This record gives sequence, C-alpha cells and structure tokens, in this order.
Amino acid sequence: MEGESNADRDPDTHLEKDICIHISTVSSAMVGVCLTVIGLIRVVITLRRADTVADDFLAADALLFLMSCLHSY
Repeated sequence: MEGESNADRDPDTHLEKDICIHISTVSSAMVGVCLTVIGLIRVVITLRRADTVADDFLAADALLFLMSCLHSY
C-alpha cells in the first residue's frame, strides 16, 4: 500500500503498539480508581476518627500505575 512503511505492516510492531495502547489506557484508569478510593478512605477515616495504612498503599499503587502509563507512552 502507498504511504505505508515496512514497520506499519510488521505484525510484531502492530502487536507491540496495540499492547502499549492497552497498558496506557488501563493504567491511567487504575490511577483514577486508586485516587477515588483514597478519597473515600479519607472520608471514612475523618468520620470514624480511625487511621489506616490502606490509603498509603493505594497511593503507592497509583504511582506505580502512573509510571507504567508513562513508560508505555
């Protein structure tokens, strides 16, 4: 086809590009989920006056998902 390079026709390159798109999409969604759950946990902590380490673990997970999102881009 005209205007299409060899890299565009290579099935391995297409598969790598497809995987990177999925990693980027899913990891950015997971960052949003982690931040939402952190907010909900902070509301529960404020109402019940109890402390937990769950929000710290979720913050670490959010950073890992953000790094994988950036690396796949």
